[in-house]
Order: sequence, then structure tokens, then C-alpha cells
Amino acid sequence: MAASFFSPTLRSIFLVPGLLFWILAIIFFDWNKSKPVLEKFFSPLNLVFLFFVIVNFFLKACYEEGLALALKSFFGSYLQWFWIVFILDFYANKKLSADKVLSLTTLFSASVLSLVIIFQFMGLVPLNGEYLGILSQPFTSSGLLICSLFLTLSLLPVSSELFSSSVIVSRIRFGILALSALQVIAILFLGQLSAWFGLLLGLIIFILTSKVFSKKQILLISLIPLCLLTFAYNSAPRIKTKIDRLKSFQNLIENKSIKCRFEIWRINYLLWLEKPILGLKKIMPYDCVLSPLKPPTRMLHAHNIYLQNLFNGGIIRFTSWIILYLTLLFSLLKNRSSFTTPFLCGFLALSVEGFFENWWGDSEVLTLFFLMMLIFNSKDKISIQNLK
Repeated sequence: MAASFFSPTLRSIFLVPGLLFWILAIIFFDWNKSKPVLEKFFSPLNLVFLFFVIVNFFLKACYEEGLALALKSFFGSYLQWFWIVFILDFYANKKLSADKVLSLTTLFSASVLSLVIIFQFMGLVPLNGEYLGILSQPFTSSGLLICSLFLTLSLLPVSSELFSSSVIVSRIRFGILALSALQVIAILFLGQLSAWFGLLLGLIIFILTSKVFSKKQILLISLIPLCLLTFAYNSAPRIKTKIDRLKSFQNLIENKSIKCRFEIWRINYLLWLEKPILGLKKIMPYDCVLSPLKPPTRMLHAHNIYLQNLFNGGIIRFTSWIILYLTLLFSLLKNRSSFTTPFLCGFLALSVEGFFENWWGDSEVLTLFFLMMLIFNSKDKISIQNLK
């Protein structure tokens, strides 16, 4: 899972052997666990997900890319869901269960990524030219960090369950908040407005509903990123440009990047009208001229998770996807508690970012999104909720 932060190839290499290992472990070492694990596979949420996977597989195999690429997509992107279900259920009700291990692994990887981004911002680590982050694009890094941030915050109530000493719990919570702040700083320095909007919504809901912080702590927590953003505004032209767009709604709408998104939506909407059922095999690319001093930037996707699924796979794919997406949302809302609040906030933050970035098409972000939803949905979490 840590590899998903840095290399989709590494994740794929470990994915299938990992799945086979856990199946063999259940068969030979703990056969009694096999029945509840299989029951988990046939839960309503998994059946909805399975419907989505089957629809996508047949669309790719029969209409879009062919059988070989459809199989690659299945094993590379969607098999992880079932693999992580095995891990979570096989280690359910352990003192340090798999969901906590995965969250801690994510926290470690996110902290490394955040430090790299901050060092890049300071000019100490010149990677990827003008882009911040060690991945292909800044919005990939921001999507990863939004997922990891709320996975990190979900460890706050868990700390009191793992340790009886109030002093130790207090120190662990301080450490979790410090590492969360590190991730927030990295997201701010990436300069992605869509991620900023999502982050702001998610943090506001988390602070107001989690009841973890006092009013004084909320004030102090909000002042830190504001001070850092002020520093970034005065020292980094890229951040200054992003913030200047927010000075008025007219500036935001007239921005070239936003105009390019509107244009690619308009072009592909007109093409989609010709094939509304099956949609387009590929989104029609669009050359976006952001600056006369730079070559045009080719936009290869819709920069919108909702329109991407509609345009790319028509009504068929969009229907299967929106059923899955809304099922996840309703499950988060139905099982609201102090523990599940971070997962709901992360979901809402990504949903806002998804209006202008196609993070669903980034396998790195999608992996952590699945992980976040699966940890929320695991049986071990239900036991923690009951303890509260």
C-alpha cells in the first residue's frame, strides 16, 4: 500500500501475490475465518461494487480497449478492493488489526510525500521541473494527501482504545495532529484550487462534528495554515496567482484554466449526445493555451469525475458508477459517529475536488480512496463504534 504513493507498477507487482498469500493463509492456517470472509464478499456494498466492476470490464473488453487491456485494468485497479477485504476480515478484532496497520503505513508514506513537497516548495528538492510532488501531476499528489489526511485523522479516536494512559494518548494525538498539519501544508503548497476547496469543506465539517477540539484549539489550528499561506503568497508566484483568482468570482470564471475545462466539457458533451448509451471510447483531447510563453497543455480527460464517467462510458457506465458512489455516501451518512466522521469528511473533500479534477482516473488516488472506504466498512470499526 505504501508503494501506491510512489509507483503504480510496484503496487500491481505486489497486488496479485498478496491476494494469493492471504487466500492460502486462510485456507491452511485459519480455515474458520473463511466463512465470514466469504460472507463479507457477498455484502450489499460488495455486490454493488461487483456490478460496477462487471459493467466496466465488459465495456472495456467489448467496446473500448479489448480483452487484454480490460483484464489489465481489472487486475490493476479493482482487484485491490477484494484483496484488502481479505486482510481486514482475516485480522478483525486483533489488538493491532490490519486496518490500523494500513492506516499507519499510509501515514508514514504521506508524511514522506508531504516532506518532499515542502522541500520542493523551498527549492531544496528540484524534482519534476515546475511541478510539485513526486508524481505525474500536482492534482495526483493532492488527491493522495486528501485521502491520507482523513485516514490520519481517523486514528485520533483509535488512540484512546489502544492505550489506557491518558498521557500516552495525549502525546499520540499531538503527533497525529502534527503529521496531519504537515499534510495540510503540503496540500496548500501544491496550489490546486480544487483541492483547497475540498480540503476546506472537509476540515470544517470534521472540526465542527468530531468534538475532538476545544474552541481555543480550533482557533490555533486555523491560524497555522493561514500564516503559512500568507508566507507562500508573498514568496511563491504560483501560489500568489492561485489566490488572486479567488479575489472575485469573475476572476475565477475568467481564468484560462477554468475556461479550458468548460471548453473540454462542451466539446465532449456534444460528442456524447451522438452516443449517449455507450458514450465515447476516449475523451476528445483539447489543447489548452494557459500562457503565450509556454506550449499548449493537452487535456486528455474531462477534469471532472462525474462527466468523465458519463462521457467515457455513456449512461451505462455512469449509472453503475453513480449507484456505487451514492451507496458509499449513504453508508457513511447512515453510520455517522465520532469515529466515522473523518471518512465522511474525506469522501466529501474528494467529491468537491472531483468537480475539476479526474482523480477517479488516477490509480494511486483510487487505491487510497478504496482503502479509506474499506477501513470504514470493516467489521473491526463496528466494534470500536460500540465501545464508544
